[in-house]
Amino acid sequence: MNRTVLIYIDVMERYHFFVRFVDALRELNYRVIFVTNKFSIYLLLKRKFYKTILLKEYPLDREEDHTDELKKSLSVLNRYHDLQTANKIYNHVLKNLENLLYKMTLEYFFIWNGSTTIAKALDHFAIENKIQRRFFEISNLGAKIFVDPQGVNAQSLLAKNADVLDRIKIDDTTFDQWYQVYYQSKGVPKQAANATRIPFSFLVDWFGFTFFNMIREDRRNPLLVLYKKYKLKQGTVTEEKSIDKTYIFLPLQVSDDSQLKINSDIDNFGAIEKVYEYCKKKNIQLVIKLHPAETNFQFKESIMEFIGGKNIVLTQKNIEELIHKACEIFVINSTVGVEAMLQKKKVHILGRSYYQDFTYERLKSYICAYLVDIDYFMRNDKVDKVMMEKILYVDKWYHG
Repeated sequence: MNRTVLIYIDVMERYHFFVRFVDALRELNYRVIFVTNKFSIYLLLKRKFYKTILLKEYPLDREEDHTDELKKSLSVLNRYHDLQTANKIYNHVLKNLENLLYKMTLEYFFIWNGSTTIAKALDHFAIENKIQRRFFEISNLGAKIFVDPQGVNAQSLLAKNADVLDRIKIDDTTFDQWYQVYYQSKGVPKQAANATRIPFSFLVDWFGFTFFNMIREDRRNPLLVLYKKYKLKQGTVTEEKSIDKTYIFLPLQVSDDSQLKINSDIDNFGAIEKVYEYCKKKNIQLVIKLHPAETNFQFKESIMEFIGGKNIVLTQKNIEELIHKACEIFVINSTVGVEAMLQKKKVHILGRSYYQDFTYERLKSYICAYLVDIDYFMRNDKVDKVMMEKILYVDKWYHG
């Protein structure tokens, strides 16, 4: 068993997700190595006797300049650290991986999303050393995840080659069965429930950063981060106006999400302004909704101030109802656009989206054939061999 899959884990949610892969990978004769920069995750993995590598700050023989690439790092854009620090982190990660490559053959890297500084370093190293990559993301379409060999969202290979979805036709019965299950299970996104959760594991991680020289990607004051989560729990945005019978709907996106920071040239405020001008010309009301997983209470307050005095309703109503009753839907690149397409609504995309070239038939193929049937939030549900093979060989979609 000399084939190795390296899995990078950055937060506790991903720990619970990726440990479910181990048995299936071993059944397919792959060795699994985890890498993390979080001491809390390291301890959990070691308790299960999994091979785990700590990402540490080793002395650097040289420090290459990757700042141009890192300008698009989500860690930089969200001010977890500055560009100079990002470059140091990037080079430290490369050093860790070089040390590891001397000892074994690495065949796959499994990376969640791929937009942070550490993830970008992993991606760079994999490309330079011809290691296959698999990027993962929540699909927001029920118990399914998105997997791609080049990235997620607009960076994915699927975004550049949507026509591969034309290879498989999904019959209406299969699709309708999926839709019924999906619609019945809809509710508040589960990631929203985690948004305000206070992670006490940060104390363990602080110990690792301080005494084990582990790479610290998030350089923000942890007490301030915890205070903001606490503050977020204290208040909610209430609806101020009634919704007209005819309206245009704009769902807002999480203010620090990679979809907004990397895959769009327009932010939430710019989107509101643009769509509001469109609504004024049509003499129609604009309805907006904050993302349920939004954690920035200052952003919420700014939105309230921004829409003051305008014919705009900020609502907390059910998303399916809002889509169903809207005459048109505007999105930046949210998967709400996919939900609107499922209801055959007119959808305007303001950003860069992986589904911008989807037809309704492609959408059916994407959901029922391309996506992988794994529930991200089901902790005790192990991934089976069939689903793991689909992950490992997802590039067959593009190469036949």
